[in-house]
Amino acid sequence: MPLQSAWIQGAATMARADAGIVIEDVFLGGAASQQRWQDGGHRLSNMTRRT
Repeated sequence: MPLQSAWIQGAATMARADAGIVIEDVFLGGAASQQRWQDGGHRLSNMTRRT
């Protein structure tokens, strides 16, 4: 999923630049979808995950 990976990396880049971002995703792929977001933002100390 190259487009989704690019989207996740872009969101992570904005968060690294201290931009306030909100990710609201339905996670139709279940745990695998959630894991992609977690993997994409794993280096972000300021990314807060809310469930």
